[in-house]
Amino acid sequence: MFIRSLGEEITMLRKQQKMTQTELASNICSQPAISQIEKGEAVPALDTLYHIALKLNVPMDHFLQVLEHRRPEYVEETIRMIEDANTAHAYEDVYEITKKELKAGAIESSWMHAYLLMHQTITSYKTEKIEAEEAIQKLRALFEQTTELDIKKEGLDMRIYNAIGAIYGEQNEFDQAERYHTLAYEAYVPKEPANRSLSVFHLRVLYNKVMTLSRRANYEASLYWAEEGINRSLAIENITLLGQFYYYYAQSMERLGGYRFESIQQAYERALFIFKLLDKKVYIDLLLKQKAKYVGET
Repeated sequence: MFIRSLGEEITMLRKQQKMTQTELASNICSQPAISQIEKGEAVPALDTLYHIALKLNVPMDHFLQVLEHRRPEYVEETIRMIEDANTAHAYEDVYEITKKELKAGAIESSWMHAYLLMHQTITSYKTEKIEAEEAIQKLRALFEQTTELDIKKEGLDMRIYNAIGAIYGEQNEFDQAERYHTLAYEAYVPKEPANRSLSVFHLRVLYNKVMTLSRRANYEASLYWAEEGINRSLAIENITLLGQFYYYYAQSMERLGGYRFESIQQAYERALFIFKLLDKKVYIDLLLKQKAKYVGET
């Protein structure tokens, strides 16, 4: 553990908030104890670290990551680069980043090692370096190679299950796809304070589940889970996938039959409104061409 790095982080946060050591120590420990912690000469007890985190307005996980990683800023920047490249579908870039980091071995974190392996496997499949079966085997193996503590951290298990489900879906193996999307959905454990990035990723898992159910023509289930996606999106005030959830909600009612035209129309119109808001041209064109009788445009 990198106690000196922890001390430096506490010092930096304290000074940012223009707080003295005495003020930080108040109702927690003594000022000399804070001084020793900041110099890296003493290891704080977990309850002490917890109260320091509260006073400095950072989550406890922040300090635990500092203890785990020699260079927390570098780790965070690497993760950001990977996530941004994934969002842009720049899979070759992700593959090169993970390849470089795994070869260098500069990041001394078992969790980060598993995270890098996961993304290297996914992007190896996406860039056709390996077949689907090999990718699935490698992703499954991560559960055996990674400690239970690490696999649960930052939703790593949810991400791996979701990746396996997505690969099965692309291979039209919908039973397995639904199984792994369900495992991913159930792996999500909300925390306080809320981890927004995980909450948003959980919506992605739910969206994949809805898509798989719809492709299997299981419209009763896709209707239920699309509505769940709508409610969760609104609850965390995130509209990234809200349009897609409204679309599948409307489509499920349309395919099932027995629902009022106005109810289906309202859901499609809400989907179109959000797609326009987010400038999702592909989805806008799809609605206007295929669902014109509902959205009232030609």
